[in-house]
Amino acid sequence: MKVAPGRSRVAGRMVGWLALLLAGVMVVAACGNGGDEAATETADETAEVTATAEVATAGAEAATAEAEVATAEAATAEADDDAEAATDGASADPDASGEGQVSDTLEDLASDSGAATVTIGDQTYEFTLAGTTTVGSTTYVGRCQSIFGMIAASGFVSDGRDITVDMEIPPVDWATYTDDRFDAPAIQVEDNEANANYVANESDEFVTGSGVSEFEQAGGSASGTAMFVNAWDPESEPVEGSFEVDCAG
Repeated sequence: MKVAPGRSRVAGRMVGWLALLLAGVMVVAACGNGGDEAATETADETAEVTATAEVATAGAEAATAEAEVATAEAATAEADDDAEAATDGASADPDASGEGQVSDTLEDLASDSGAATVTIGDQTYEFTLAGTTTVGSTTYVGRCQSIFGMIAASGFVSDGRDITVDMEIPPVDWATYTDDRFDAPAIQVEDNEANANYVANESDEFVTGSGVSEFEQAGGSASGTAMFVNAWDPESEPVEGSFEVDCAG
């Protein structure tokens, strides 16, 4: 069977076109697959760069935090050193710490003279009512004054023991005043060496049976007898005693 030459050429062209079309489709498909792979590789690279940046940022933040901590510790150490230096300086210099000023103030409060003697049972105490003394960490001030007819005195023994005295001796006729300007006469001897606190004060309900019995008072001196009770000993019984005080002594 013979085919017409015209139809043969047409069929040949159609076959050629189909071949070209098929080749184009394959090229496009190949390009498409290549684009997807390239896009995937690009996304992976971007993710890797981002992760690297995040790690670097975290490292920088950690370094910054460590630097801030180190700076704070250094500042604290410096402040402690300054405070310690200031304390050492104050300890070495009494005036810088205020101790010198306190000492001067206490000296100003102290009297220039004064003495007292108190006997309780068979124990006799002799006190200085002038100047100052320091026993342990406590400074005692000696004072003796006659104010509005009343003697007010405080003092200490002069041999370094921790024993002090306080006295308030009003005029002999103190009870006749109706305006309560005077309290009852009172004497207190605090003997920390013997763990005793001897009180003679009829107005003190905690030392029942104590009080100044008889006394004389003229100007800046007074003397008399008294009953003393140890306020630190609940079982203490009143003990007879006597006293003398002279602000000029």
